[in-house]
Amino acid sequence: MKINWGLGITLVALSFVVFILQLVYRCTNEKVDLVNEKYYEQEIRYQEQIDRRTNVNSLQQKIDITVEGQQLEVVYPKSATLKDIAGTITLFRPDDSSLDFVVPVRPEKEGRQLVAMNKKKPGRWKVQITWTDGEVPFYQEENIWIN
Repeated sequence: MKINWGLGITLVALSFVVFILQLVYRCTNEKVDLVNEKYYEQEIRYQEQIDRRTNVNSLQQKIDITVEGQQLEVVYPKSATLKDIAGTITLFRPDDSSLDFVVPVRPEKEGRQLVAMNKKKPGRWKVQITWTDGEVPFYQEENIWIN
């Protein structure tokens, strides 16, 4: 069977239209999560965040974040007065905002805090710790991997 040039152009054009329609369908069904619902307010206050990060860099010892089995261990600096430490630990899942959760900062006597991760989805998590020692605000974040 011999295909003439008119039929060839028509088949290419139809293939292109089908490809574009499929692309539009896939794009409209893609789930898009915002990092934060109040991103505009957060952007206005970003200088405060920069100051908190600068304060962490001035510490002799930063917060140590490790994953041991199914627990996240957060060890606070020895220089911080444990009774004055307050803040939040946000565990942020970049690919699914419905899995995000917040834990209050509550160090034990030895300056560490354990967060249970046994029922959490395996994969990459971002740990964001915003805390204060009673006077100076701090912010530290690290990426961790939960198996």
